[in-house]
Amino acid sequence: MSITRLHSRPAPAIEPAGLTDSALILVGHGSTRGGGSNPALHAHAAALRARRLFAEVYTAALYGAPAPSDALAAAKASGVHNIYIAPLFMSDGQFARVILPRALGTDRPSNRSGPCVRVCGPLGLRPELTALILRRATEAATRAGLVPGASELLLIGHGSTRDPASHAATEWHAGQARAAGAFQAVRTAFLDQAPFLDGVLRIRTRPAIAVGLFAAGDLHAGADVPRLIAAHNGPPIQCVEAIGEDPVIPDLVLAQVSAAIREPAPA
Repeated sequence: MSITRLHSRPAPAIEPAGLTDSALILVGHGSTRGGGSNPALHAHAAALRARRLFAEVYTAALYGAPAPSDALAAAKASGVHNIYIAPLFMSDGQFARVILPRALGTDRPSNRSGPCVRVCGPLGLRPELTALILRRATEAATRAGLVPGASELLLIGHGSTRDPASHAATEWHAGQARAAGAFQAVRTAFLDQAPFLDGVLRIRTRPAIAVGLFAAGDLHAGADVPRLIAAHNGPPIQCVEAIGEDPVIPDLVLAQVSAAIREPAPA
C-alpha cells in the first residue's frame, strides 16, 4: 500500500473578474486538537492571496480560531463591498446547512446594512472536483504501474447515519466517475456508515486507487484510512489521502465564488 501526498503544480484558474472590492473567507472544519490548525486551509488562502484577485483573503474554522464570526467582522471592517464565504466542506451536511450559518450569525434576521455577504456552495459539491479526483487517481495509477482500465477507483467518504449528505455527495462523484469510464469499476466506502471501508477492503479483487473525499489530512484521512488499508492484504492499492489538500483546490474555490456571483443577491 502506498500513500500519495499531493505536491503537484496547480493548473491555471478561470478567474472571476471584478473582485478587488471583495473579500473572501475560506472556512474549514478545524479541530479541537492542536489549536484547530489546518495547514491546507492556510496554504489555499496564501495561494489565493498571491493571485491578488480579492482585497483580502481570510481563514476561519468552525472548531478553532479565528471563528467565522470574527473573520466576517474583520472583512466587514475592511470596507469592501462584497464578502464571499467559501466552505471547504465535502458535502452540504449539517456543518454547511446549520452550524456555519449559526457561527456566522446569518441564521438570524439583520438590517442588511454594510457589504453584501454571499455564502458559496460547499467545495465538495463542485463538479470540477470529480475531474480532479480522476486526474489524481490516474496519476497515482500510472506512478504505481497500474492500468486504470484494469483497476478499481475507490472513493472514501466520511458518511453518517444521522445525515445523508456525505453519502449523497460521495455517490454523486462516483456516478460521474463511472460515466467517465476511465476505471474498470468505481466503488464507494465510508468510515461511519455502510458500506464500511473495512468490509469493502475485504472483498477487493482488483488493483485499486483509493481517494479520500476529505477536506484535510486530519485524523480520518491521515490515520484512519491508512490504518485500515494497511491491515488488508490483497491486490495492490494506492491511496490519495485527502483530495481537499490538493494544490488545485484554489481553482475550485474560484468556481465556488463564480457560482455564487451568478446567484441572485441576498434579499
